[in-house]
Amino acid sequence: MDIKTAKYSGYCFGVKRALKLAEEILKKNQCKKTKIFTLGPIIHNSGVTNKLAKKGLISVENLEKITPGGIFIIRSHGMSPFLVNEIKKKNIKIIDATCPFVKKAQARAEDLSKNGYFVVIVGN
Repeated sequence: MDIKTAKYSGYCFGVKRALKLAEEILKKNQCKKTKIFTLGPIIHNSGVTNKLAKKGLISVENLEKITPGGIFIIRSHGMSPFLVNEIKKKNIKIIDATCPFVKKAQARAEDLSKNGYFVVIVGN
């Protein structure tokens, strides 16, 4: 069997949407001193994340590094309700760039959980 791997296949709809939102927010806040955060890199592509960092996007690895008064972008693959609530406590504007397909899966998981199911999501 001959297996071929694509060298480049482009970004999915959800990632394109998240990148577009991030670019728009960075552009709108270019003259302001508002800090704009993500929890971890917005996508797993160092060339893109470095470019966004130069424009002012701050990728943090824990919530303690997020300062009040800024803007927080939820990445395309979403975030747990617990973490969203923790960020809300920081008096920060939240922009949800979660992919609509991911949102649908999250809503289904929440419904199942409310109906007594123990939901496990496997993937990367």
